[in-house]
Amino acid sequence: MDRPSFENIHGSVKTAQASSHLFEGAKLSFTKGLSETFQISHNFEFGNPSLYMFNATFVDLLPGTQSPRTILIGNMDTTQSFLARVIRNFGNLTTTAIFQQYTRQSQSQLVTQLEADYQGSDHYVSLKVGDPDIVNESGAWFFSYLQSFTRKFSLGGALRYEYSNGLEDAVTTVGGSYKNDDHWQANATFEGRITGLSNFNLSYLKKIHRTTNFFLDFEGQFFGESKVTGGYEANFQHATVRSQVNTAGEVYTFIERKLAPGISFKFGGSLDHKSNEQRYGFGFFIGGP
Repeated sequence: MDRPSFENIHGSVKTAQASSHLFEGAKLSFTKGLSETFQISHNFEFGNPSLYMFNATFVDLLPGTQSPRTILIGNMDTTQSFLARVIRNFGNLTTTAIFQQYTRQSQSQLVTQLEADYQGSDHYVSLKVGDPDIVNESGAWFFSYLQSFTRKFSLGGALRYEYSNGLEDAVTTVGGSYKNDDHWQANATFEGRITGLSNFNLSYLKKIHRTTNFFLDFEGQFFGESKVTGGYEANFQHATVRSQVNTAGEVYTFIERKLAPGISFKFGGSLDHKSNEQRYGFGFFIGGP
């Protein structure tokens, strides 16, 4: 339950949810380390449509340590989409450049995102610039700040500003987190626009056993629909089980089973009781962590 950046303040609860890991169809992933610093992976997705993705990762370590200095990540798939990510660490400062090209309706589009994250002894600052275009005066900017006042309590806020085709949109978010050691954690964020408050998210994570976490996640709109999700995450020696249900009548379950060192099997499914829609997925993952 480490305290994250402000934008990931609900991260511990989201990670515990089965819906965050669920995929549809069949998957096969093979990861191979070619050296201590370079690895490749082949990922196959069988469904409608089927997809193949190739990924390569290079990690340059600081001399005499296991801490990464530079990370290069690239992947491409059969939809003619390409993504490159360059991460550079300067002590407490981490910079990231992301370049993504994807094809929609036979038209290619390049998206660029630049990020800078600084983690101090009691605060976390993050700045992101998405697809900046000075000529056409468009782009998105995101700034967040999280301040720890004590070892358990932190408050912060974020500002997202977008400008495109003469239209502007600004969203402000404030929130906080209280962490009672490794026993439980409560988080809250409130989002507002110029017109007033819009969305909120309240989350709670409780360790009820050394292997099991229970969570509640309440999110919605102040003057609209809302949803409460409850569930658990159980971590055993060779398996992880996640299950949840929400007030919208949706049930999710996701199971990850380690079959042997470096080999795991994942299976998950969901059921929407209102629409009777069902989704299932399973896959084998070979290599990697």
